This record gives sequence, structure tokens and C-alpha cells, in this order.
Amino acid sequence: MTDDLEGRTFADVSAAVADAIRQIRCMLSLEIVEFGQIALDRAIDIRCPDGSARRIDFSDAVKVLAHVA
Repeated sequence: MTDDLEGRTFADVSAAVADAIRQIRCMLSLEIVEFGQIALDRAIDIRCPDGSARRIDFSDAVKVLAHVA
């Protein structure tokens, strides 16, 4: 687990979720380039000013398609 000590501010939760999805996809693409594999068993937790939280699982940020001949 890695905490983001600086954090970011977004207009609303939807904007924070969209950014988290982009960040996840970026991390996964770098893993593919570096290692040829990805791990989908992680998540990004979004903390809201009101104390609520939202978890974005890596597996929810991508769709894995099987090659169909």
C-alpha cells in the first residue's frame, strides 16, 4: 500500500473516479511494457472531504478480451 500524502482536489467524485481509472490504466500499461504481465488484484481508494471513501479496483478499470478465432 502506498499513501498519496499530497492528494488531489477534484470538482466531484465522478472526476476523481475518472482520474483514478486513467491512473490505473497508465500503471498497467507500464507493467505490460516492463514485465509483460499485469496484476489486477490492487485498488485505488478515493477519500472524500466528508470522510466517505470509494474504492476503484484495478480489475474494474480494464476489460480483458480473450482472442476468439
